[in-house]
Amino acid sequence: MSDSYQKKQVDEVVAYHHLSKHHFNRYAPSLGYLDWATQPDSYRRYAGAKNIPLRKIDSDEFLGLSYESVFHAKTDWHCKSDLNIDLISQLFFDSLSLSAWKRAGESRWALRVNPSSGNLHPTESYLLSGPMDSISDKAFIAHYSSDEHILELRSEFDVSLWNEVRKGFPDEVFFIGLSSIYWREAWKYGERAFRYCHHDVGHAIGAISLAASSLGWQSKLIETLSREELSILFGLRDSLGPEAEHPDCLLAITPQAADVNQTEIAKDIIDQLQLLDWQGKANQLSQSHVSWPNLEKIAAVTTKANNEPILFDNPLRGEEKTTEEYTNRSVSFRKMVRQRRSAVAMDGKTSIRREQFYQILKKTLPEENRYPYRTLPWSSKVHFAIFIHRVENLESGLYFLIRDVEQTEYLKRVARSDFLWEKPVGCPENLPLFKLLVADVRVAAKQISCLQDIAAEGCFSLGMITQFQEPLQKYGAWFYPRLYWECGLVGQVLYLEAEAIGIRATGIGCFFDDPMHRDILGIEDLSYQSLYHFTIGGALEDTRIESHPAYID
Repeated sequence: MSDSYQKKQVDEVVAYHHLSKHHFNRYAPSLGYLDWATQPDSYRRYAGAKNIPLRKIDSDEFLGLSYESVFHAKTDWHCKSDLNIDLISQLFFDSLSLSAWKRAGESRWALRVNPSSGNLHPTESYLLSGPMDSISDKAFIAHYSSDEHILELRSEFDVSLWNEVRKGFPDEVFFIGLSSIYWREAWKYGERAFRYCHHDVGHAIGAISLAASSLGWQSKLIETLSREELSILFGLRDSLGPEAEHPDCLLAITPQAADVNQTEIAKDIIDQLQLLDWQGKANQLSQSHVSWPNLEKIAAVTTKANNEPILFDNPLRGEEKTTEEYTNRSVSFRKMVRQRRSAVAMDGKTSIRREQFYQILKKTLPEENRYPYRTLPWSSKVHFAIFIHRVENLESGLYFLIRDVEQTEYLKRVARSDFLWEKPVGCPENLPLFKLLVADVRVAAKQISCLQDIAAEGCFSLGMITQFQEPLQKYGAWFYPRLYWECGLVGQVLYLEAEAIGIRATGIGCFFDDPMHRDILGIEDLSYQSLYHFTIGGALEDTRIESHPAYID
């Protein structure tokens, strides 16, 4: 790819990014109302494909697994789950399944383990594996359907070809693919939908990584495949039109004890896979559609067009650099996963201890935790600008967490010159958190997050300030969605951390972009952009909403 062509593609990304920003005097282009007649079906199903029921394993043994343990390597793990249908069942159950049904009057909707803006869930998932009892005596590719917790068997092929697919990987390996249906988000959010879809991909990557870790396995993002090759692997080459399903990424799932140096599936193997027969026809999601040309354009511009290996900067390797013990919270990982909810309102009263606040932030540091961060092969691009409202023994104000200390000096240079950059009282030495200014920042937090009270009435809220211009120039336009993946992955940890201390979190996709990085932080250029917001605090529960089990056998 020539430098001039790459620059043109990056310019297209920047143009879309500006187009999809919210401003005080106008929002990003959308319908401005909900056209209920065109609301998409929440579930992709393949009529005619063989259905493989998965088990819903909620035994006391699994519920008793420590939440703390899933973030770290289990070098002495002696009860790794075997690769069989039970492992597959549990992994999908803990990462991508339904978690509950809700009802309010005549309205009924499902919640899922992996969160989604507006409960629209554009992310679909696929399983690529060798032969497995109770699924297939051949290698296979299957679609996971969360509405029934089943696999839909799409294609089968010879073991000899599977051995070529997994060549170079550990003997025990399978793959999970993720894709996005942009129409599910564009129906509600218009041109900004691309951002939200890729937030959700990041949440799904984080959920899969932690679920795999709970079973003694690990996930690794395979970055050597083009989008066309992913389309072949997922059986999506004929997915066209307004409901097109766009392949996003492939994760290799291997035992934690295995060294995963292989990150490539040979092109000639992909060529053989495109000759497979496919079973099942995708359902139509809506009777009519609205076209969003700029959404289609950014999808094309960010297509990864080749399968050349990428030399990422400073990938995480080796052991975690933990220097302090973690708080031993006796909570269940699977209980946190199943009960996770997005708060719709905060009480404006709940506070948390300073130590709890620091613990939450420490869980977001790649150097302190192996999972889910080792799934991504690049160094951290995402930092937090934090509005502190109700943290005991910490002054209210604006704080900043630097998740890659190599960027510290540059961040100080591009931000406002009057910031304090002081270490807060009682802050652990290995937590790169800084106090920028002391003030009541509740009004600012609310204004920045599209005037939503929830950003001011929690314990704290934050904007994910993401290195923007440099990685796009270095890697190309295709890296743009990956910035959102990292935001979503970190957001998944924030959700679970809130649950672990008995409060709630909510991802905020609606915020005023430029006022956040320019007016609040003083960042005038494109070196950093705000790509996702979050709030954490005491949730107000709506007692009018009924809750029902996710699945009834």
